[in-house]
Amino acid sequence: KSVFARGFIRSMIGSPAEIVPSPSFMLEQTYSGPQLPFDQITVRHFDLYRLQDKVSDVDLQALGLPQALKNDICLIEWPEKGMRFFDRPQ
Repeated sequence: KSVFARGFIRSMIGSPAEIVPSPSFMLEQTYSGPQLPFDQITVRHFDLYRLQDKVSDVDLQALGLPQALKNDICLIEWPEKGMRFFDRPQ
C-alpha cells in the first residue's frame, strides 16, 4: 500500500524525489504540485489504521474526509475502518 501511494503521489506532484512518509501517526498527509490538474487539486493520503474499529462519522468528519472525497484525490489505507461511512451515498 505504502509503495503504491508513494509512487502515485510522486508522479502526481511531479517530484520523483519527494519524501512521502506514511501517514500512520498523523492519520493524513496532504500534497500538491504543478502536475496536478488545474493546480488546485490536492492529493490526500489517509491511514485509518490507528482509528478504533468502529470509527464514528464525527471522527471521519473531524479528519476532513467527507470534504476531501468531494474535492481532492484521496488514497485511503485501511478503508474498512470507515466502511459504514463509505457505504452510504454522500
